[in-house]
Amino acid sequence: LFNKHKLVRNTAILLVGIMVRNGLCNPLKCIESLVACLFDPQSHATANQAIMQISTKNPEFIHLRAVQGIMLSYKFKTSISTESESRIKPSVDVASFQGLDPSLGLGLQDTFSFFSRTYKQSIAKNIKKRKQFLQGMVNEIVKSKTPITIKLYLAANLATLTYSVLEEVLYLFHCIMKYISLKAGMLLDKLEETLVSLNVDIEEIDKEENLTAGENPENMLSHQKERQARISVLFDDIQMAHTYSLLLKLKKYLQNVYGISDAKFHAFDPKKVKVFGSRTTIFQFASKASRV
Repeated sequence: LFNKHKLVRNTAILLVGIMVRNGLCNPLKCIESLVACLFDPQSHATANQAIMQISTKNPEFIHLRAVQGIMLSYKFKTSISTESESRIKPSVDVASFQGLDPSLGLGLQDTFSFFSRTYKQSIAKNIKKRKQFLQGMVNEIVKSKTPITIKLYLAANLATLTYSVLEEVLYLFHCIMKYISLKAGMLLDKLEETLVSLNVDIEEIDKEENLTAGENPENMLSHQKERQARISVLFDDIQMAHTYSLLLKLKKYLQNVYGISDAKFHAFDPKKVKVFGSRTTIFQFASKASRV
């Protein structure tokens, strides 16, 4: 499926579709790879057809592996990235994240995510499925182990999905603000404590430099290990602060695109669904604060 030659990829996808249709393989295990193939413009139609076959027989499967498939697409696009095949340039710089390799194309085609069609056909129509999908995407972004480039990639795809109802966007805001409200305050306190402790360490270093190397080597080694541990914690906290900044940037971008005020978001009732048209305006979505 991830061969560098498009003919081999398309043939492999067709073979997977035949195997799924005849019950020769577990469709759940195929979804991640097929979703990743959606982000290849040469294989998009074939992969979407295979996914629709799975969705017809097993409608509960697609949203369970969709997030992992989008993450896998980043690695897939990296592996096949060439000048002739995989360089995709959006017609509008709608998601020009700083720090993300522009040759990967951000999974965009004409400023919309390659996953948009599958999202609308297999996930968006079911409230429970789309909530699980949107929550899963945000969960992956806020994970500390997720590389910053993949966080940017996931956020770019969330920014460029073709949402049809207002509830979709508002629920995404709900997922974002849930993390911000619960974690941002604690993160700020933690950053302050770490910076204070590192400042104390710097003062201790100045004192220790006045001692000879042989007078207190064990204490110096111990202090050095403690400083390294604190610096590592500080770096992780800064990464998380950048993540929250990225999520707020995503929220602001979608507010501008869909004309959603803060008052409308605070009045959001998840039990009510209001039909809302697709975007009419394109805004630049570049998060300089997320550069690490």
